[in-house]
Amino acid sequence: MTEQQAIKYWFETVRDDGEYPYISIFEIPQTGEATEHEFFHGNFDGIGSMLELLGKRPDLPLLIPKVPTRKDPSRWFIFLAFMRYLLRLPLFSETWNLSSTWRPSTPEKPSARAYRILSEAETEEVASRAKAAGVGKNAFYLFHLNRALDPYHKVTRSKRYWFIPVNLRTGEEKEPEGNYAGFLDAVLGRETTLQSLETTLKTRLQRGDAYAGRAALSLGKYTGPFVWRFLIKMNRYIQVRTGTFTNLGHWDLEEGKPHHIDWVGLPPVISYQPVGAMTVRLGNRQSLGLQFHPRLSRDPKLAEEVLRNWVRSMVQR
Repeated sequence: MTEQQAIKYWFETVRDDGEYPYISIFEIPQTGEATEHEFFHGNFDGIGSMLELLGKRPDLPLLIPKVPTRKDPSRWFIFLAFMRYLLRLPLFSETWNLSSTWRPSTPEKPSARAYRILSEAETEEVASRAKAAGVGKNAFYLFHLNRALDPYHKVTRSKRYWFIPVNLRTGEEKEPEGNYAGFLDAVLGRETTLQSLETTLKTRLQRGDAYAGRAALSLGKYTGPFVWRFLIKMNRYIQVRTGTFTNLGHWDLEEGKPHHIDWVGLPPVISYQPVGAMTVRLGNRQSLGLQFHPRLSRDPKLAEEVLRNWVRSMVQR
């Protein structure tokens, strides 16, 4: 079993257990209906989904960016990072005060979903506020998303664990197909400040947490399918996160071409990682997408309310 096969098998097993591990990319024309494109997460990561879609739509005025690549560190570096990852287990996020009647039988597509395209003025306001606070946009978006979810959690001493995918392409991957992401965890307590979150994210990236996450996702290439399936099933009992937050970066437009289409993305949600949020910038406008797993809610109004509060938290003075 290769690394990519192990990652694909992980998502196939999750799907067999009643989850719906699909990335959604919405193509939103300024007039007319939005078109949703779905990608099985075992076959594509977020960036790969966009590259696959754009490769089939040469008519769109989007410039395909040069995807940032990383040089693989030494095996010793990855091993130490993986050991630190194991020592942090188990992870149990703060308890929700939301619940629904979902039962794991057949995969159910989330219905509590919402998205919004920020105006150019709002996009610039968010960027300037993040800069003024001395933090990166990822920390800024995640901090305010986490704050917007405060009313939907029980107040406890527990923290919230956010799963953050990280692109780990080395430059050798010529096709968009394949999941080439690792991940790191952002840990937020109610006392966490914006600046401390920024420091933590930088530290975790520098010490190789994303490579530890990728090693965890692809462990099946060493264990074989039977042990790997057992570990996947155990995962729901030892890694309970608040959700996934991912940023698909900045995609520019061809100069002089009209801008008639916007893009929004939604990462997959699973029952033990039940919120998915994605942001992507197209030209001068940022988009935000948010969805809830049906175990929490099937009500789109909930997602719309949280999204409004997320934006309000970021732009209010």
